[in-house]
Amino acid sequence: MKKILKKISAAIIASTTIAISMASISSSITASASTLENKTYRIYFDVSANSGVCDFSCRLTSSSGVPMSGFINGTLGGESRYQLEGNGTNSILLTHWGEQDLTTPGTLFVVGLVGRNINSPYELADLTYTMVQNYAFVTLPHSRVQTSYVLIGDVNQDGAVKQDDLILLQDYLNGTATLSGNALRAADTDGDFGISEADITTLNKFLTGKLINFSV
Repeated sequence: MKKILKKISAAIIASTTIAISMASISSSITASASTLENKTYRIYFDVSANSGVCDFSCRLTSSSGVPMSGFINGTLGGESRYQLEGNGTNSILLTHWGEQDLTTPGTLFVVGLVGRNINSPYELADLTYTMVQNYAFVTLPHSRVQTSYVLIGDVNQDGAVKQDDLILLQDYLNGTATLSGNALRAADTDGDFGISEADITTLNKFLTGKLINFSV
């Protein structure tokens, strides 16, 4: 009954959308391989400790269709899903339904976007928040859910995916380099929420033109 009420409540909540501003991610691709012009971004939707968030939804919109390459649940349980809206795939509604107010930090869900010859994920789709609330349906500040835009394969965080990133990833696995934050997420080239030799293999395939895009 609680879940049914939550869905009914969400349906009648006014979608007060607030555009999420994003810092531009520079692109300085120097490699000649045409596949390096392809970019795979992951958008991580995260909450901090004691966020109190239970339910969350947002919308990705693009006039030419949202180039979403994948969608996966995060690390906090609950139910996450996406739904195509409008004509074709011009708009996608992303939703997370929880069973209780969250107290632990983690990721609600992850979305993948793909593009070619772009400088920023903002060129691919616009993002607006439509709902952030707790278990009692009380609206919470949008800042309770943070977004991180990660260019997959860009391990050294210079805005491009190239041989230097492969070397840094190898050094990290050998224990001679450290990675944290978005650099660590960018190193997860196979999208399994971990770093291993498989990520080196995946990144090498991309750099040699054997892989067009990374998975989410």
